[in-house]
Amino acid sequence: MRRALLGDYAIRPDALAILPLRNVVVLPGMELPINVGRARSFRLAEWAAENVPVDVGVLTQRSPETEDPRFDNLLDVGTVVRIAKVVRIGPTNCAIVGRGVARFRVTEPGPEEPFLRASVERLTETATPVETEQEAERLREIGSVVLAGPGGEAGSAAALERAATAGEIADIIAGGIRGVGRAELRDVLEATDPTVRVRLVLRMLEARRTLPPPD
Repeated sequence: MRRALLGDYAIRPDALAILPLRNVVVLPGMELPINVGRARSFRLAEWAAENVPVDVGVLTQRSPETEDPRFDNLLDVGTVVRIAKVVRIGPTNCAIVGRGVARFRVTEPGPEEPFLRASVERLTETATPVETEQEAERLREIGSVVLAGPGGEAGSAAALERAATAGEIADIIAGGIRGVGRAELRDVLEATDPTVRVRLVLRMLEARRTLPPPD
């Protein structure tokens, strides 16, 4: 399946192939395999395998029960995932290995065959005030302890060390804590303002009683 099959959507910088996910919420900074087996998703994976490295847009379903989701059942905000490789598991399923690199918002749904595509706006991080930077550094300090322990996903502590902005710190911590629910991760994903995001993740840690009182 060559890039030409997608027509204009294969080359436009404001468009992405879209991978719907039933229960998983991917945040920027997360590195993970994504198992795919539904027909459109598998066709996307076949296309990606011939074009790696390639960026695709990952959108979580509003209703996990929907077997063949269209755009009206997908969140408007998702994560651009840079696919590094595709590993075939069986005749009709495979694993996509990649890393979340940025948020995006769907601006216009596109064709649905051979898989979903859309025009998108890639969202850039806004500047944060000094107060937010201070909160983020406190979040980094507490989060590094959590992620280095049994409650952290493998590799997340190292990723946190590389985080350069307040928003990245919040994303990596939220995505790196084991057992965070779909609804909580959705709230973090849709928090496009880094200040809001940092405070959401601080409350997330506080709810788990891992956050000591400030000095």
